[in-house]
Amino acid sequence: MKRHGDGFIYLFAVNFLITFGFAAGDSLFSIYFQEKGAGGMILGLAFTLYSLSKIGTGPLIGKLADRFRADFIMFFALAVYALIAVSYVFVQDRNLIVVMRILQGAACGMFRPVMVYLLNGIGENTDGKLFGRFDLAFYAALATAPLAGGLIAEHWGMSGVYILVSFCCLTALFLFFLFSGLHSSVPKFCFKQTPQKSGRRHSVLLAYIFCRGWGIASAAAFLPVYLSGIGASVSQTGAILCAASAVTAFMLPFTGSMADSFRKETLVIVGGAASSFILMLFPLVPSYQGLFVLSLAGGFFSAVSQPACSVLLISRTERAVLGVTLGRFNASMNAGFAAGPLVSSLCYTLWGVSSVFLVSGLLGAASSALFCLGGLGEDCRYSSVE
Repeated sequence: MKRHGDGFIYLFAVNFLITFGFAAGDSLFSIYFQEKGAGGMILGLAFTLYSLSKIGTGPLIGKLADRFRADFIMFFALAVYALIAVSYVFVQDRNLIVVMRILQGAACGMFRPVMVYLLNGIGENTDGKLFGRFDLAFYAALATAPLAGGLIAEHWGMSGVYILVSFCCLTALFLFFLFSGLHSSVPKFCFKQTPQKSGRRHSVLLAYIFCRGWGIASAAAFLPVYLSGIGASVSQTGAILCAASAVTAFMLPFTGSMADSFRKETLVIVGGAASSFILMLFPLVPSYQGLFVLSLAGGFFSAVSQPACSVLLISRTERAVLGVTLGRFNASMNAGFAAGPLVSSLCYTLWGVSSVFLVSGLLGAASSALFCLGGLGEDCRYSSVE
């Protein structure tokens, strides 16, 4: 049991360091790239290619994780992360920076599904409390990294930010080396058994997470626009954006335990539907204080659905195809992150900023209803391959 506990600590630290480092860097990437002389076209290209690379890598890496040692893949992803972070400090060529963004997207596409795969392998069982505690690292990093990145950029410039990112990546690589030594043997799974038919169940869950990603990304992109319209300052905008992640991080250990005590499908539906309803309320609240409360509520309901959704996905998947399923899940979420702001920008141009929240909220509510119809009655037993 101590080995499992130590392994969790190492993976938790790696998850936090990578998320913290690149959340600090990515929140200021536009400024960094413009300092290198990038214009609007190449700046947009860097973001687009990053998203496409991230979406396309997940399913492929998932297949590799099912057939080879997942820790080797994670080593490679962390090494790519470290190489990119160090390169951001020294590289001046804009075209090379675009290539680095593509590689960063590929590393990101590898990181999350393989990390969950490894997390599932170190424990004796997969439960909501485990995922709740693990995702605490992700949301705690998201809540604190932009502020830290901004403070460092003010005093030491963008080079200082990417030195921080490099330190985080190199430390994560070292910690994962220690983890790999602790867990040198990787379970071998048999691939002879035919997986149970779970295509419809997975499709419903993938549609749900796509819409959740859409809503989260659209809110992050256009909430500052709405807040600016009601006279909120930059610091007030940052406080609201950080508040939701902070509440999610704080609540995850508790909602993870809830996922072990209550029906997971119900938690997914309640969390998704409530978050979507809150999105639709944003344009109806003209005061900063009211929006801050809504942001806190949105963070709470995101925490309600997060661990339950992760456990449902794994419990409905044969271990022989766990990697490819996690890869598809991650790709679906990233596709939502990419498509949401793109379509929302069109809505914003045609109908104003209020339409962004209305469309995103309605889409999220529809996905929760679809999940209710297609997934609530399904059997959630975890079927492992001996």
